[in-house]
Amino acid sequence: MPRTTKTVTLRDRTYSMKQLNAVAGSMMLQKMQPEIYAFGASLDDLQLRLTKHRGLYVAGWSLAFGNLMEAITAPLYAKGQPKIPEEAREALESDLIANTLNSMLDGVTFQGEQVTVDHFAGRYEELAALLVTVFEFNFYSAFTRQRFYMPDDYDTGTSIPKSIERSQAAYTQSALVYTVLTSELASFAELHTLFNTEDIYDLYESVCRKTFEDREFQKQAQREAAQQR
Repeated sequence: MPRTTKTVTLRDRTYSMKQLNAVAGSMMLQKMQPEIYAFGASLDDLQLRLTKHRGLYVAGWSLAFGNLMEAITAPLYAKGQPKIPEEAREALESDLIANTLNSMLDGVTFQGEQVTVDHFAGRYEELAALLVTVFEFNFYSAFTRQRFYMPDDYDTGTSIPKSIERSQAAYTQSALVYTVLTSELASFAELHTLFNTEDIYDLYESVCRKTFEDREFQKQAQREAAQQR
């Protein structure tokens, strides 16, 4: 279905948000799905902090928020990355966190203006609550709906060449984007403008089923041919 919009009120501020496009949403999940899921589970803590129970000390949301920030900065210290001087780390981490959070907030507006992390200076509980809402709005079905995928360790009957593994590792889009594009179920323009994250998972499920059935029919034909020899 097309990308939709919704509004949410936090304390005395009402925000409007539009769903992320399928390209951005699937890439975000590919990079940080465990952390996003755990952060979304902190909603009860955040609601306590944002209501009359504000005086209560509830640490669950802040721990989940910290883990999300660590996941954002982890690529800076990945194997093979150049060592970052101690004095430069804080600035690099801050810039990467701000840029990533701003991409998560893409399509979120307040009084008609796109919001950024600067909008929440001194109000990080509100930022955290808004991010939970953004994640739920964009990714809830990816977390809760059971879909058909290729079985783990599925025997395709062929091995993957090292050159293909290298190309997969170097690909800068999500694996879902590549699979859906090459299946010709949607164009890149459609994934970037029309479809949301749930849509690309639905399309990917269809590709998985077709791939599985094609390979199973091929295996069955090979077994039958072998029996007739």
